[in-house]
Amino acid sequence: MTSPNNATVRTAFHGDDVFVVPVFDQWIVHAPLHRVSGLCDARGLVELEAAARPAEQSPVAELWGHLQASGPVPPAPEGPLRPHFLGIIPTRACNMACRYCAFGAAPDDHAVIDRAMAVGAVDWFARAVVAGHGDCLAVDFFGGEPTIVPEILEVVVGRVHTVADGCNLRPRTEIATNGCFDERVCRFIGENMDYVVLSLDGPPSVQDLHRPLRGGGGSSAVVARNARALSASRAQLSLRVCVTEASV
Repeated sequence: MTSPNNATVRTAFHGDDVFVVPVFDQWIVHAPLHRVSGLCDARGLVELEAAARPAEQSPVAELWGHLQASGPVPPAPEGPLRPHFLGIIPTRACNMACRYCAFGAAPDDHAVIDRAMAVGAVDWFARAVVAGHGDCLAVDFFGGEPTIVPEILEVVVGRVHTVADGCNLRPRTEIATNGCFDERVCRFIGENMDYVVLSLDGPPSVQDLHRPLRGGGGSSAVVARNARALSASRAQLSLRVCVTEASV
């Protein structure tokens, strides 16, 4: 039987509380409010769609009944806000063109977070940590690729340390990066950040296959150089590896 198309899936699962996710040649059906989760093949998904039509009988009609009888909606959180960390995305742009990336950042998207907004976010987060009787001002940088705009990193990291000192909090900064930046940025990260999660998929034959530069060419040389430098720095370095059939 052929796999159902997106139109079929939308017909069967038209609500906002049933999720269908393709996994290779199978489908995960997840309905948290109905307390139902399962893995099925294409035929099972088609039978679920058939069960949604009352005029038809289906072996999975009972399961469809469970999906229709939702449980109680979880109540809204109560009490003081106690976030564990503040995430800052300096930009959604990226200087690499990883073959498996589904992030969808446009190469010409040069939007950058406003400095005042970034600094204000740190100040707000510090007040929240103090109000929640916390002791750590933890700020994590994500992307896109955050090192594309090093000036934002410098401003925010400086603000984190200033505010932490003033509020008697422990500063902690972390960055998730593709490792593709110059030596000046590398020194700044190694000297001023606590944790670095760097994506490195393997030796040049694998790294350059998976993670080419956006303008063309391989990224392995510059990423390996920066990984070595960060490994020798005060920052704690963690390597994030994406394993595919090619690397196996």
